[in-house]
Amino acid sequence: MKINIGLLNRISIILIITYILLYPFLASVIVESLLFIGLLLLFITVILRNNIRLYLHDYALFSFFFFYTIGLLYTSDFTKGFKYFLSFAVAIIIKILIQNSKIDVKFLLSLIQKFVILFSLTIILHPIFPNLISSIRDYFTKDPSLIVENYLNQNNYVFGGIFADRAVAAFYGSITVFLGIYYISIKKYYRTIIYLTIGLLAIALTGKRGPFVAAIFASLFTYIMYNRIAAKKILYTLLIATVLIVVTFYIFKNTEFGYPFYERFFNNDNFLTNRDDIYIRLIQDIKIKPLIGFGTGSTDKDLGIAGHNIYLNIFRENGLIGLFLFLFFIFLLFIDIFYKKQIKIDYLVFYMVFVYFIIYGITGNPMYDNYILLFTFLSIGLVQQKGYIYEKNRHYNIS
Repeated sequence: MKINIGLLNRISIILIITYILLYPFLASVIVESLLFIGLLLLFITVILRNNIRLYLHDYALFSFFFFYTIGLLYTSDFTKGFKYFLSFAVAIIIKILIQNSKIDVKFLLSLIQKFVILFSLTIILHPIFPNLISSIRDYFTKDPSLIVENYLNQNNYVFGGIFADRAVAAFYGSITVFLGIYYISIKKYYRTIIYLTIGLLAIALTGKRGPFVAAIFASLFTYIMYNRIAAKKILYTLLIATVLIVVTFYIFKNTEFGYPFYERFFNNDNFLTNRDDIYIRLIQDIKIKPLIGFGTGSTDKDLGIAGHNIYLNIFRENGLIGLFLFLFFIFLLFIDIFYKKQIKIDYLVFYMVFVYFIIYGITGNPMYDNYILLFTFLSIGLVQQKGYIYEKNRHYNIS
């Protein structure tokens, strides 16, 4: 019996990325089964190659995950903690399998851009066709309180497209921006203009500042690192970027659709939207149990709200040991993919997703938002894979 390993790879990655992209909008048993089947097929291809490679940062990741798991033993909210544990375990499995596979990245990028451009367009069309887009969103929204909240947001000219959670919408708008930066690098400037315009407008309409800032900084940093820009040219690049950002905010300030987003930056009496109070409470708890923390998943129940900073959140829940292991993993991985290896152009979007995760983690919850966590670890796995050419005609005999 002959198995086309390249075809199995392609099918598995289609199933996995479809799950990651659709689950926040279309959560169901059918969609969840896509992930299981995709991971199973990917596992088969890795076993057939018999070539599993681990990096130094993987051992740091395993060490953090071990301590993350120990945190379940003393958490005040085992249910939520176990949910986070499962998400993180799946993320690690995705990373390890992907980095030991040979994924056709151009095909994957083409698939992703079809999804995210469609998602971003629903955000842009939301204020134009509010009843149509809202009816689609509400049909798939399980939580009635989110439906009420979304209609209040619409009255304030803040939109999420077909997503009940605007953070999801903003994330896919950010990926659209990353695609625009990718097209700059391959000199397809008309696509750059289209994707950057759609992406930035989509994020602005969600009213989410954290994703907007993270997307801008992730794009700039990765673009600079990819081109190995000299010091003088970095200043030139930053100057151009600053001008474009100023122009963007000027447009937002003077348009009906953009003004609510502009106002959240510049005419906001509560600029941190109470995050400073959350951080103070996190730090107070950290002082009580600085070494091992209060346990995985305990913050929401104990504080009544998410931490909105993954670093302080890990410190509170898993203590200094957990935070050190997590930061050590990030540090080793960062050095590995940005300094030890040459950045591959077709992978540019996935580098940006990793940087986005790091930056957005300062004000958001990307580690606890399943879709961002899984997409990030898939991206990390992709930039780590050694062989990335789709094997059209390679077969393995099994008996």
